[in-house]
Amino acid sequence: MINLKTRIDSKFPNILNCGEITLGVVQKILNLYLKYQWSLGNIPEPPNCPFDRIIIEKLKIKPTPSWTTLNCPKDYLYLVERAKDIAGKKSIAQWELEAFSRRSN
Repeated sequence: MINLKTRIDSKFPNILNCGEITLGVVQKILNLYLKYQWSLGNIPEPPNCPFDRIIIEKLKIKPTPSWTTLNCPKDYLYLVERAKDIAGKKSIAQWELEAFSRRSN
């Protein structure tokens, strides 16, 4: 994901805010794409999930970090580890799909 961020930053600095895209935005775009491809049966289950305000709030981290300004790999990995803890025996992807579905109902 860091490599993708670096490539986007280097190719499109003139259209990005302050010349870069945040890691939080990169993870959201990539993980959302993988989630939909998985949901459609086009790929195997992805290793992570899209982290946005709703999902991060379910992780019960105080203060709640903003996914749009997230730019530190350690902070992203903390979200992943916290999601693993909350998911228990489920995968992060499965937990997020169920958590998101319950919110929509």
